Amino acid sequence: MMLVVGGAHSGKRTFVREKLGFAADDFVDAAQLAEGGVPAAFAGRVAYRAEELVRTLDTDRALERLIGFDAVILPLVGSGVVPMRAEDGQVRGRGGRGERPRRAPPPPPPRGGGGGKIAPAGEADAELWVAKCKGVPEALPAMLRRAGYSWMMIAKILFDLARM
Repeated sequence: MMLVVGGAHSGKRTFVREKLGFAADDFVDAAQLAEGGVPAAFAGRVAYRAEELVRTLDTDRALERLIGFDAVILPLVGSGVVPMRAEDGQVRGRGGRGERPRRAPPPPPPRGGGGGKIAPAGEADAELWVAKCKGVPEALPAMLRRAGYSWMMIAKILFDLARM
């Protein structure tokens, strides 16, 4: 079985068709497997929307139903991506995410430091640099801080985004 993982609307099905050589009629909506649909002979060889199957059944039963497919397509939910809907977060937790205790964000760096440097020299300078960035939604740095990122890392992320 081949597992194809990617972000929402990133072209996973197109990749499976064009690069792996599957036809459009080889695809089966895995959500149908939860209701006992799709016979053992399989109406297709590629299961997509497998997250719906996991949402309906427990992880082990979902895996049993997916065995035999040539490819399974799943959305990307990495350790840094937190689903917006509570039920999606529960599915993510059953898959092994969110089971460990959360780290508290580091204490805020001391105020001070000089601005105007090309690269921030320390946490305080990085915080000031981030605060002065134009066009950055206010919630973004706060969200990254809650996720445990340092001000230096947030400054690097914003700098890299600005170069794109």
